[in-house]
Amino acid sequence: MKLAQKLLAAMLPIFVLLLAVANRGTAGVHAAGAVDYATLQPEGGVLFAHNLPLANQGGIMGGSWSSIANLTQSVKQVNGGGYHQGVVYIPGGIVNSTGPVLHNGVSYYTVATNRWRVDVQTMPVTVADAAICTDNAGKLHVINGMDGTNLVSAHQIYDTAHPIGTRWSTAAAPAISGNNYFSQGSGCVVINHVLYLFGGYGAIGAGSPAALGTTWAWDKNTDTWTDTGFTMNEARYWMGYGQKTNHGYVAGGTDDNGITAMDSSERFDPSTGWASGPTLPVSLLGPGLVGTETGVLVFGGGSPAALGQDGVQGGGGYVLQNTTYLCSLACGPAASWTDVNRYLITSRWFFGWAGGPPDGPFLAGGINTVAGLGSLKSAERFQNPQ
Repeated sequence: MKLAQKLLAAMLPIFVLLLAVANRGTAGVHAAGAVDYATLQPEGGVLFAHNLPLANQGGIMGGSWSSIANLTQSVKQVNGGGYHQGVVYIPGGIVNSTGPVLHNGVSYYTVATNRWRVDVQTMPVTVADAAICTDNAGKLHVINGMDGTNLVSAHQIYDTAHPIGTRWSTAAAPAISGNNYFSQGSGCVVINHVLYLFGGYGAIGAGSPAALGTTWAWDKNTDTWTDTGFTMNEARYWMGYGQKTNHGYVAGGTDDNGITAMDSSERFDPSTGWASGPTLPVSLLGPGLVGTETGVLVFGGGSPAALGQDGVQGGGGYVLQNTTYLCSLACGPAASWTDVNRYLITSRWFFGWAGGPPDGPFLAGGINTVAGLGSLKSAERFQNPQ
């Protein structure tokens, strides 16, 4: 369900989306209307989650978050990442909020050497807040996003099988009948060789930007997009998203204009569409989500600090979380989210994250203040419970 918890914020004006037509295989097209989370200015001081009472002291056995090498470039608002054969990939994102300045490369972490480096080849379209997912061949798909000013409709592919410096290419931007899917903060998964793009803040064609519940599919054989006809139970963006085997998952996020934080989760099945999942213990904005052997993990993010008697957020701003929640096994509607008593080293939100059993999950960058300024270099790894 969705909590009526209003963020006391000043958002950027919402502009009418400009009509643009996609060109198949081109880098992408742009439209006005991007939203930068750094414009959120909640009242009250910073309250970190490590000051809160611990819940569920029992938790599960084994597994913990630990620090790994720092990024060479601090970054935030990545909205995901990729993993393949012992390497973590964090493409794009925002370096700082002045401008803002975007990172135009891919930071990659080699587990065996505990070292981050940056690919010398720049992205065809520099974006933050893209949907990022990895296919079975180790290709990262970086879809849509924002370029600091505008929403972007683009499909960029980073092929890890190619030598460093030669990995980027582009595919058809998300478009059907000339109407582009513009968005930031969307999610994507690859199931049975089909890529699914869903949610985000944006619009289809010339509509006005808003939270989306749309679900489109990309066929790699024909390089074309189709509308699955499936709609998320709740339109959302800036959510945790990922997959476990043949299901996609989303948890938390925000709805239209970033005014409310959400405590709901959903599961996607390519045959039947979206089904409501268990409710999170707290509403979360900007968390990470990774499917593992034991279930689905959600970690980090920000939660409203206080509620008034009417259910509206008080003046305490957001609490930055370091908590990890587990939804066991297939995380169906009858399951529940459990605080597993495993905490991030640094409470943060709007970071990059990626899967990687048996090596991960991993997270990198983000920000550890509610004001949305600056960005982090620190990175962490969670080694799964046995």
